[in-house]
Amino acid sequence: MQRLAGAVTYGAYRTASGIARTLPNFAADGFAVPAGLGANLTRPERRATIERQLRRVDPTLEGWRLRRAVQDAFDSYARYWIETFRLPTLPAKVVADGFTEEGYAAHIEGALAAGRGVGPKTKRTLLVAIQVAGVPAIAVEEALWLAAGVLRS
Repeated sequence: MQRLAGAVTYGAYRTASGIARTLPNFAADGFAVPAGLGANLTRPERRATIERQLRRVDPTLEGWRLRRAVQDAFDSYARYWIETFRLPTLPAKVVADGFTEEGYAAHIEGALAAGRGVGPKTKRTLLVAIQVAGVPAIAVEEALWLAAGVLRS
C-alpha cells in the first residue's frame, strides 16, 4: 500500500510539473490562488499546523485575520510549487535576477533574540531560504521551527 501511495504521489508531482511547464506566465500566476484554496479546504491537519506557526509569529492573530493569513500561506505554497515546477524551463538569467540577499542577519538574529527558531544547542545547521516573489517570510520562520523540531528528535 505504501508503495502504491508513493507511486501515486510521484505521478501527481510529474503531472503537475508537466502542466505548470506548459502554462503561460499569466495562467500559472492565476492558478496559485485556486490551488491554495483547494489545498486549504482538503488539508485540515496542514491548516492546523499553519495556524499554530502563524500564532507563534503573531500571537494576536485570530478570527478573520488568522483565516486570511492561513489562506495566504496556502496560496504562497501553491505559488512556490508552481514556480518550482516551472524552474527547469526558465532561462538562467531570469532565475539569477530573482535572487537577493537582503535582511538575512536581521531576520535570523532577530528571531533568535526573540527566542524563536533554532536555539544555542543547535549544531551545524545550514539554513538556506529562497525568497520567491510573493512568498511571505513565514517560510523562513517555518524552516527554523522545522529544523529545531528535527534536531530535538
